[in-house]
Amino acid sequence: MSGTLRTVRVARLRASVAAEREAMAQLFARVSARQAALARGEASEGAEAVVAVSLHHYYTAAETVLTRIAREVDEDVPRGGSAHKRLLDQLSVEIPGVRPKVLSAASYQGLDELRKFRHFFRHAYVVDLDPDQLAARADALSALHDGLLADLDAWFAVMSASPAAH
Repeated sequence: MSGTLRTVRVARLRASVAAEREAMAQLFARVSARQAALARGEASEGAEAVVAVSLHHYYTAAETVLTRIAREVDEDVPRGGSAHKRLLDQLSVEIPGVRPKVLSAASYQGLDELRKFRHFFRHAYVVDLDPDQLAARADALSALHDGLLADLDAWFAVMSASPAAH
């Protein structure tokens, strides 16, 4: 792919994930606003539900960004039973001559934990929300959010540079 074509493709990709990044920021703010009450064990059942749904949606937005990168750049999106995990695996490694890795080890680990929570939340018929576990998940999101956005910014910067940059 020519440098100009790649630059255009990456710019289009960056623009197409802007809505998901904004959603991630809003969901992070929603969780953060309830984090102290969760940590003190003072969150209402409704607040706990808001946090759980927000964590679920945060992962979904992040995965949408990663899926678009996999589709546009790798031209391969995992499918099947373990596709969500394989997507994280795929984007945590460099593809020489194609792209640098997208996810740092810390972002990979944080997203993988959030992926497990989303799976539980999505597939359990009766969800008993443990306030201590929700508080831990909210803390984990606090550790993940800024690093994940920094990973994405760094990746887009490298991809927007000359092909020899990676």
